[in-house]
Amino acid sequence: MSDTLQVKDHFEQAANHDALTGLTNRRGLEVIFSSLNSPGRQAYLPLSIALIDIDHFKHFNDNYGHQAGDAVLATLGQHFKQHVRTHDVVARYGGEEFLIVLPSTALQPAIRVVDRLRQMMAHQRVQSEGQELPSVTFSAGLSEWSEEETLEQVIEAADTALYRAKKEGRNRVCW
Repeated sequence: MSDTLQVKDHFEQAANHDALTGLTNRRGLEVIFSSLNSPGRQAYLPLSIALIDIDHFKHFNDNYGHQAGDAVLATLGQHFKQHVRTHDVVARYGGEEFLIVLPSTALQPAIRVVDRLRQMMAHQRVQSEGQELPSVTFSAGLSEWSEEETLEQVIEAADTALYRAKKEGRNRVCW
């Protein structure tokens, strides 16, 4: 491979991935979503989407510093990546939000997957600069993509479910 192609690949990789977590970023999701929106999208169905938000994230930044907040984000991102299937897509969606795309997964199995991730994370400790942080919990909203919906509608439905999870007390999965 030529040096020019290697540099191009490097910049493309950097543009589509979050520097802190190494996960796909929103720009990278756009590329993935465009392939999911293709005419052959039935091949990906059923497909569920989980929108995840760290509970009380501001607490980590305010009480332990931004390094601790970064450690929480990086740990959570790696936790998700390690405990989903290789063909699932884990992305940092923004701030303290993550999005997981679960192809070939109906809603009920997706709920079980995300709830298992939630329970496991609540028992995992995050270290930041030699200090153990309080347990990290998250809330999640899930939705399943039906053939009649656009991908944007599925994400909006997951966002509505996430809002409900937060409103109902956090540290839970709603759909």
